[in-house]
Amino acid sequence: MRFGIIGFGSIGRRHAENLQILGIHDVVLLREMGSGNHLDLKEVPDLEAFLGSGVDQVILSNPTSMHMAYLDKLMDRDINILSEKPLLGRAEEIEEMVSRLSGYKGLGMVAYNMRFHPCIRELKNILDERALGNVYSARLFVGQYLPDWRPKGDYRQTYSALKALGGGVGLDLIHEIDLAIHLFGDVGEHFFAMADRVSQLEIDTEDLVEILYKSKQGQFVSIHLDYLTRGYRRDILITGEFGELRVDLGLATMELKDLSGRVAERWSFPDFKKNDMYLDLLRTFIAFIKKGSTPSPSFQDGLVSNKVAFKAREEYYHGK
Repeated sequence: MRFGIIGFGSIGRRHAENLQILGIHDVVLLREMGSGNHLDLKEVPDLEAFLGSGVDQVILSNPTSMHMAYLDKLMDRDINILSEKPLLGRAEEIEEMVSRLSGYKGLGMVAYNMRFHPCIRELKNILDERALGNVYSARLFVGQYLPDWRPKGDYRQTYSALKALGGGVGLDLIHEIDLAIHLFGDVGEHFFAMADRVSQLEIDTEDLVEILYKSKQGQFVSIHLDYLTRGYRRDILITGEFGELRVDLGLATMELKDLSGRVAERWSFPDFKKNDMYLDLLRTFIAFIKKGSTPSPSFQDGLVSNKVAFKAREEYYHGK
């Protein structure tokens, strides 16, 4: 396999390092301002040279605002693509992407690494086996203070802070939107959302999003995304017919309480490391390529979560 990577920021570097861990060393980087790299990988300065290098599959990890332009060229050649989330940066690109997919013969997968978290995998099994009975409601929460994300840099110059690059918490933390749909099904009726910049952060994007809807399965689902929470919080609370399940994705623990409030079962994954998700993501992408089967999460899945994120942000960005 010859992999290509477009974008060599922190996530691009992670993917390159993980490919080497998995034994894949034939990797080409597209770096318009490249000046060598710590892995001694081949670099090319433009897309024409990149496509001419014979890459079979490409990891797209450049700013979201640039995704569609590169997807156009890659999908023209039916190259297999692993695109960083979110798939698209603008609502106007949805229709173009739908049209593109109708003739695309490659494999397109979105890098929703949180699906590969051990708690999410265990939770999916619990829900599929209906161990909670009927699920009544689910609350997904993720928050972290934006300046703390990369304390050595200026948060005001990051992708997250700039609308022009496709930033904003609604797209930046779109994992929770994808997880809500993955775990509880598609959005049904009564969709409500608010998005705004409520803090003094020096950004031109929203820093807080709240979403509430009723899924097609009849469950109430609420999603909270913010750039404001001090420390790091990422959790899910599910209320079901037979009890309540709390999932702490930061600590990699789960706790099930029965109807009396007694803790009936606990799960813990003490050996879990953040990079495990990214390794499993790549292993899965490679396995789909070898099998020639439809990947999951697919580009179609990416479009679904993109549509929800755009709908949630619509009022805030209207006229801006």
